[in-house]
Amino acid sequence: MEKIAFQRLKLNRIEILMSPRNIASEKVAIKAGYKKEGVMSGVVKDGKGEFFDVLLYAKTKKKK
Repeated sequence: MEKIAFQRLKLNRIEILMSPRNIASEKVAIKAGYKKEGVMSGVVKDGKGEFFDVLLYAKTKKKK
């Protein structure tokens, strides 16, 4: 999917937002080469209308 995103769709950046409690997803993101950029406070709304924090991981297109 990354190859399609970066090459065919010409995206420059892919972002992953995840719950800080989801340690398994964080390990997968790190293993795939994504870098932690920080915590985004109160940006995602749950089904009950409450906002919660998420971690932001990202990967940018490699420069040639």
